[in-house]
Amino acid sequence: MMNSADYVDRLIDQLKTDGISLSDAVWETACACVGWPYVFGAEGQKTTKDGITVRKFDCQGFTEWCLYQFGINIKAAGATSQWHNDKLWAAKGSINDIPNDVLVCLFYRDRDSPNKMAHTGFGYRGQTCECSVGRQH
Repeated sequence: MMNSADYVDRLIDQLKTDGISLSDAVWETACACVGWPYVFGAEGQKTTKDGITVRKFDCQGFTEWCLYQFGINIKAAGATSQWHNDKLWAAKGSINDIPNDVLVCLFYRDRDSPNKMAHTGFGYRGQTCECSVGRQH
């Protein structure tokens, strides 16, 4: 069953007081959104799906919204502008270079343009959480 927006909002409030790592808090928030709808250009607006109030996102809006809940602002026009803003990132590199216990924003390059990013999501402990193919997964 899909979580409601109210449930995720309460979860975020709890995570902020639990004293867990930022990586764990953002990851738990992202995973709590699984099943929510993908809508191009959406940045977390509430909508109703299957009778449940949820939030809708595109991939850039999803990573932006999840991080913003914990005080990290990566506001940008899209995945490409997020990627190219070096001030946003502690480091850039291959997923293979990142320690397993560090949450990362994953960026997928556009096949036709190496300077353009086609998609973004989160990677953590060998798993991914992304917004594409019509929903969070």
